[in-house]
Amino acid sequence: MKLDNFAHVIYDYQVNRVLTLAEPDFTNTEPVGGGSGYAEFQTHDHPVITPQQLLPLHVGDRVLVAPVDNGQTFVVECVIVPGPGGG
Repeated sequence: MKLDNFAHVIYDYQVNRVLTLAEPDFTNTEPVGGGSGYAEFQTHDHPVITPQQLLPLHVGDRVLVAPVDNGQTFVVECVIVPGPGGG
């Protein structure tokens, strides 16, 4: 990890559990169905794909880092993404 205000690369750091999701996580919803006899109401499911904003860390991601243990340890808290204005 490379911090903006620290000259050295940090190799030993901790990561918030939220940032450790499988990449990517594909699954389907539970099957549901109607009963009217029309094809569009037959039992079916839908794919659910992990939104890109929830994917795990990648090299080059901008992150929010919190120093703990009097600055001896760093914890990556979240990935920083551009706001609605793109900045």
